[in-house]
Parts: sequence; C-alpha cells; structure tokens
Amino acid sequence: ILNYLIYIIQYPIKIFKKDMIELPHRPRYNDDGKPTKSSTEQEKTEVLVGKRLHNYRLEQEKYVQNIPLKRESHVAYLEKTLEESQPSYMVALDASRPWMLYWCLNALDLLGKYDIIKSHSHKIIRMLSRCQHQNGGFGGGPHQDAHLAPTFAAINCLKIIGTEEAMGIINKEKLFTFLKSLKVNDGFGGMRMHQDGEIDIRAIYCGLAAATHAGILPNNELTKGLTEHIIQCQRFEGGFGAYPGMEAHGGYTFCGLAALLLLNELEKFEDTDSLTQWLVFRQCSFEGGFQGRTNKLVDGCYSYWQGAAFPLLSALLTAKKETITKSELIYYDYINWRPKNVQGLNEKDDNYDLFDQPSGILSQGAYPKFENGEWLFDETGLQEYILLACQHSMGGLIDKPGMHRDLYHTCYTLSGLSVSQHHPTGKTLVLGKQENLLREINPLFGICKDRV
Repeated sequence: ILNYLIYIIQYPIKIFKKDMIELPHRPRYNDDGKPTKSSTEQEKTEVLVGKRLHNYRLEQEKYVQNIPLKRESHVAYLEKTLEESQPSYMVALDASRPWMLYWCLNALDLLGKYDIIKSHSHKIIRMLSRCQHQNGGFGGGPHQDAHLAPTFAAINCLKIIGTEEAMGIINKEKLFTFLKSLKVNDGFGGMRMHQDGEIDIRAIYCGLAAATHAGILPNNELTKGLTEHIIQCQRFEGGFGAYPGMEAHGGYTFCGLAALLLLNELEKFEDTDSLTQWLVFRQCSFEGGFQGRTNKLVDGCYSYWQGAAFPLLSALLTAKKETITKSELIYYDYINWRPKNVQGLNEKDDNYDLFDQPSGILSQGAYPKFENGEWLFDETGLQEYILLACQHSMGGLIDKPGMHRDLYHTCYTLSGLSVSQHHPTGKTLVLGKQENLLREINPLFGICKDRV
C-alpha cells in the first residue's frame, strides 16, 4: 500500500518532468527526493511558467525588446466591466462593490486611461455615496454595515476620481467616530474590521489610510497603542501575521509596514534583519514572481503585496539609518512618496557596493537596469513573470498560467509592475518596449502617485 501511494504521488511528477524546460540561471525547486502534494504543484507551476518563458528566450537580445504589455486588451476588459451589468455568478461579490470599483479604477489609471474614469465618475460617486453608512464608514454595498475594507476601497476610488464632488461625500466627523469605535482596548490593542468583527492588522492599515486621505490624522486618540500591536504581529520568521502568533503572510506584512509608516513610528521597529530576509526569499527563483507565504505557489497579486513592501522596507531602513543601498540615502516624504533633501547625506557615499551589480537573476547584458538605485528584489525577473505568464489572451491579468482572469489580479499585478518600473529618484526600468511603462504608483496607498 505504501509503495502504491508513493507511485500515485510521483506519477504526475514524471509526466510533467518530461515537459520541463531548463532556463539558465533559473534554479528549480528541489524536493530532495521526497515529493509531497506541495512539491508536485510547484513542479507543475514551473512547467507552465517555463513554457511561457522559453518561447521568448530563444533569442534573448531580440525578445527583451519585443515583450508586449497588452494595454488595449486590458483597457477593453476593464471598461467593459464598468459599463455592463455583471453576470449572476458575481453575486458572491455583492458585499465587495467598492473593491470592484477600486480594482477597475486603479488599473485604468495605471494604464493612463483617466478619461474613461472621468466619463463614469458621476455614476461611481452616486454609487459610493449610497454605500456610506449613516454612522460613518462605508459598507460593501448600499444599506450594508460599515466595514474597514470597503471603507478603504471606497475612499481610494474617490481619491482616484479626485474631484471636489468626490471627496465632498465623505462625512469626516462620522468616519472618525466609526474608526475610533473599532479600536480594541483589551490589553492586546489593535482594531476590528467591523463592529464585533475580527481583529487583524489589515484593520489598522485600512483605517489609517482612510483617515489620512480624509485629513483626520494625526490624532493620538485614534493611534495610541497601535504601533505596539503591529510589532507584536511580527513572526519569528520575519514577516507579519494577521494577529500575534499567526503565520507570516505577504498581505499582512505589507499592511504592518505601511501602517508603521502612516503612524510615523518606524524607529520603534527593531527586527529589520529577519524582515528583510523573509521578504527577499518570497521571490520565486524560477518563476520570478512572488509567493505570499513560505512554501506556497507564485501568485501575480503578490507582485504588489510583496513587491510594494520593498519601497516601504527601504523607508524603514532609512528611518533607522541602516544604509545598505544608494536608494537608502534618500529620505522620503512618505505620503506623497517623493525624495526629501536632507542635509548631511552624501550622494557619493560608497556604502552601496553590494547593489551596484546588474539587476536581475537573468542579467546577461540584454536587460535594462537601474543605475545604483534598485529595490532589494529582482525587478526584471518580476516584470518578465508578469508580462509573459500573467497576461490573459483576452485582456486582464491572472494569478498564474492556467487560471482565470479577474479584476483583483488585474489591479494588483499591474500595481506590482508599476512598483518594479519606478524608483523615487525618478529613474525607470522597463522590460520590453517603452510603451510598457505604467504610471507611477504610490506603494503606500496603492493608487497613482499624483492622486495622493
């Protein structure tokens, strides 16, 4: 029986292994001869991604210049979503209407299509005003209870539209009352996602981001004790969990870092070494994209949740004066995400030799690179994964090859692409044609830089 079970586990691996394509400088997953369900799925994923990459790698010098961003197809998919009634199976997202709008609007804005957003703006504003709860905050749809997740999404939508009409619908006084009512004062601190709801680190980030956009921060009554709770959420492995004692996860790690920035209390966070190590090892060495947790599969959405954590990490290292790259010689205006000139910092400092090397696991001379200013991940590897493995043939972006397109992955995969293309110094790195360059995202809020 044991031998039969081993055969059943190994048989699909043998089928897939004959289709495996070896790529130079791309180490594959090694199961040490002990296959599991997880290692089998990993090998299947590497086969699917490898096929996408291989077709473009036959002539490396040429393919780099010809990798396309299917901009028109993505815009058509997003515009159709805004204009048409959604199919019945989308009823499961009825409590996520502000999120669906945010995913659409942010993706269109990154693609440079504000004209489409503007043409729908009055309808969107009316819709979101109906989602605003009478006691403050926004629900997932009209007449639904207020919740911090759709509150964050709704206010981001209004910031993207950016008109006085849009921002004028926010009842700031009631929003503050709502946020304050979600604070937990049981000794552990933190915030709830909604009244009597779960306590997790997302709530802190969503609440602080919404309060910042609405202009009701800083406020000690709202922020007191939150920093200590966030720090307790860091796990032994380096990343942050949803709550103290829970597994480290890419989304929660982003929320924890971003919340510390919004609180302006980065200096209280101490364990930067394990956090840095955990983040850099979430980039998959073969695929080039990011995984959300240890020993999980690559996923396009983590292009943002993990990728955007690196600019936040850079700001953290700067605040703690742990200069390890030239980019850390720049102090940031965190809210507007632009460099500050700080006296006493020498741009010619030599304390960044480690990162003067060409960016990218696959750097063989054919790739563009940042000159002395990359993030601490492989930007070109991530761009390659997004452009070659995550674009759906009919528009929209996906988790990984073989998956369906959706608004969520379209938004966050494009957001991660923008992070990998832009640096606060003003430098850009674009894999493929220059037309692939997206508008610059503010990694702290997840909307374009000029919308903040």
